[in-house]
Amino acid sequence: MAMAYVRACLAHAKADEQKIAGVVEEWDARWEALEAELAPAPSSQPSVGSAAAPKEPTRPSTPTADAPEPGQMADRPQRPLEPTARRFLHRRKPVLMLLAGIVVIGGLGLGARYIAPSGSAAADAVATAAAPPGASSTAAGLGGNSRCGRLRYANGLAWSPCTRVGSPKLAFAVQMSNVGDKPVTVKAKLAYVRAAVAYDCPGTWGTGVQVEVPPGDTVTSPLTVCTVAKLPATAFQAKAWVISTTDYSWGYREMSQTVHIQPDGVKVIWADEA
Repeated sequence: MAMAYVRACLAHAKADEQKIAGVVEEWDARWEALEAELAPAPSSQPSVGSAAAPKEPTRPSTPTADAPEPGQMADRPQRPLEPTARRFLHRRKPVLMLLAGIVVIGGLGLGARYIAPSGSAAADAVATAAAPPGASSTAAGLGGNSRCGRLRYANGLAWSPCTRVGSPKLAFAVQMSNVGDKPVTVKAKLAYVRAAVAYDCPGTWGTGVQVEVPPGDTVTSPLTVCTVAKLPATAFQAKAWVISTTDYSWGYREMSQTVHIQPDGVKVIWADEA
């Protein structure tokens, strides 16, 4: 039975026949060695035909204790035996370790089929929906010197956070495009990042608003709801969330491209220009 199990494990691990034969032969040798160790020692009684031992002279008989009845223990002390389970495990430790290794290899081979590869939808905690037809990342409608982040998708909408460089302020916004044939309602929230520190935008756009986007239309948050002064030698970017009206958490956020205000406070360099 043990040999059959070892063969099954090796076959599952896709080992070749030569390797299987080698392992089985090694197991046979191990079991034969173990059986030889556990075999009872040969009897020391003289064999038939051997010379009879000389008889001792007859001595007067002395009273002896009665032999114990069947099922009773003799009164003389017994030498304690080594625990059988401990002796069994100690002698079979190499074999058990080999068996455990084979089982682990077989288990890994089986489990690898059900482990999702890195980057797949099953392995990633955050997965994005497919892009609606016709969706594209653009700063159209923002005007001026603008950049948007990569597109995200929610409830059939394509959305992206954007940053617009003006004078003397920066404006942060979120664009939502509906390329479908039905109106879509979502919840949106807007923030911005200054020197790697995030800040909520003031008003309702900083806490979350409900927005309806008509079919075939693009809705952009007002450029006046979230603005900051251009600080010299500082980096800025927009940060936004768009979720379904039935969602209870804001989920994944997206960020616009970073703009770097130069030390003179006038010149700016975008991340794709650095």
